Parts: sequence; structure tokens; C-alpha cells
Amino acid sequence: MPKIYALPSKILVAETLVKWEVLDWLSRNIGIVHRSEDPQKPIHSGEGWRFIFTYRFASINTRRTTVKIEFDDSVPDDIILYFLLRFGDST
Repeated sequence: MPKIYALPSKILVAETLVKWEVLDWLSRNIGIVHRSEDPQKPIHSGEGWRFIFTYRFASINTRRTTVKIEFDDSVPDDIILYFLLRFGDST
């Protein structure tokens, strides 16, 4: 189950495990993707609601990675829930 944290700044942080293929879809359709090693250089900026998610690579064999997503208050709650249900993976 994804871990969800509500911060005082109205930023919702969700940590979940996703397949690597999802990262490309996210970058094209939803937000700004940053490499965790260098958050100042986005891989791709997509159209849509403003949020940033960072990731670190997991094993090549698992084809999954841990993703930390920071949604700001411009993202509707139903979009956040959709994202977690659609792409979250607790395995």
C-alpha cells in the first residue's frame, strides 16, 4: 500500500512503487520528472497539474523503482487517488 503524508504546506507526498514504464507516461502526461541525483535538471516537462516526483533506481531485475511524488494543492484529490490506484504497487 502506498505511504501518504500530508504536510503543513498543503503538499501531499506519496511514496509508492511503480514499474519503470510508468515513468515515461507520467513525464509525458502529468508532471515534471526529475532524476533524484540531480533534481535541477528535469528529464521532461509535461503538460498538466503541477507536481514533482523524484525516483531512484531499483534492481534491473525487478523493473520497478520507488517513487516519491510531491503534489501541490493545484492537483485535485481525485487525480491523486487515481494516480495511486492506477500506478501504485505494493509488491
